[in-house]
Amino acid sequence: MTQADDIREFVLREYFSKARANPGQTLRVRAGDVHRDMRLDNAHPAVCSVLGGNKLLEASRARLLRTVGPSNSSTTEFFYDLIPAVLTVGVAEAVLRERYGSPILETDKMVAFSLRDGRSIALQKDIAKVQLWIEQSDRQLDPPVAELLHYPAEKGRHSNLPPRLNNNPPDEYRRLGFPKAVVSVRINETLQLPQFLDWYERDFVPGDASDDGQNGKNDKTMNAVAPTNLILYGPPGTGKPSKRQMPL
Repeated sequence: MTQADDIREFVLREYFSKARANPGQTLRVRAGDVHRDMRLDNAHPAVCSVLGGNKLLEASRARLLRTVGPSNSSTTEFFYDLIPAVLTVGVAEAVLRERYGSPILETDKMVAFSLRDGRSIALQKDIAKVQLWIEQSDRQLDPPVAELLHYPAEKGRHSNLPPRLNNNPPDEYRRLGFPKAVVSVRINETLQLPQFLDWYERDFVPGDASDDGQNGKNDKTMNAVAPTNLILYGPPGTGKPSKRQMPL
């Protein structure tokens, strides 16, 4: 590999891949930062050439918006607009890892994470569509997505879900009031994912997720606020649409 190839690979990995975890934002790359992080020697022209080159734009699926500063300088800044990527399970998992850190559960079919307040969120990996599982609060409005399905506390669901989302959790979780109602959602657009995650984090009311006194309340469904234009689907993992809502 040439020096240009090394620089391009580094920038794609350290800048563009991480920026994809926060879609919708303009990416700024400073030539001097790349030069320093790669421990290069007097290679600012090479760095600037890569940052402004078509090969990087094609590989990153981005548009160069503007360049600020003198040419071939450590202070030259490049601003990019990331072309929205197709939302895949892999892209969604990368976003979750960037946002929540190491998974609390990871199998071939499911990867789950813990929020700072202790609630769980899981990404199903055995279907092509991006399907997330979250805890339901009776004080929450429905998620801002088009496809969702409510699961009352005892209703069967994917067996690989983590204890807080599982309908058959270990005894130590049952003593805490689990199983509880959950919601599965499908997200189709890249920009919709961080918006949904913001909603899930923001809409939490302390006590809903783990307070034993809320157990009876959390078993309720949210039919009263459910939109009427939902696209419902069959059992998890089938990917088959349902012609009617499953009885709760």
